[in-house]
Amino acid sequence: MYLVPELILEASQKANEAQKRFTQLLTKMDKEDWFPPYTNPDLDHATNVGRHSMPDQYLSYLNNQLKECTQPTLTMMRRINREKFLKQMKTYESSSPVEEFTRNSAFIEIHDVVASTLDMTRGVKGGNEALEYIKPLNFEEFEL
Repeated sequence: MYLVPELILEASQKANEAQKRFTQLLTKMDKEDWFPPYTNPDLDHATNVGRHSMPDQYLSYLNNQLKECTQPTLTMMRRINREKFLKQMKTYESSSPVEEFTRNSAFIEIHDVVASTLDMTRGVKGGNEALEYIKPLNFEEFEL
């Protein structure tokens, strides 16, 4: 996943800039609602090392991403949820902060380019066979 920003550097930079502008727009009350003072968020990796482990959080995401890229017809909740999110973005675009919409659009653009990273795998000897290996495992893993 470290490769993805390099694939579309402009979209990555746009997302970063939009994120900065969006957080500057948040009021003090917004920040206090989302990040109550003197508390740790439930998924605070800095204070909860167990929540920042490769098997618990990242492997299921990477596995599902690989399945989605190699099996475009496989029904997956992550795809359904992303489509709902895109519909919601379109429906509420006019009432959303421009910075938030720009950031979300850039993240979607970055996500959509991930499948192109498999072109190199497909191009090497045994690459297609390696990608075929995951097809029998066509169940979606739960992502935290």
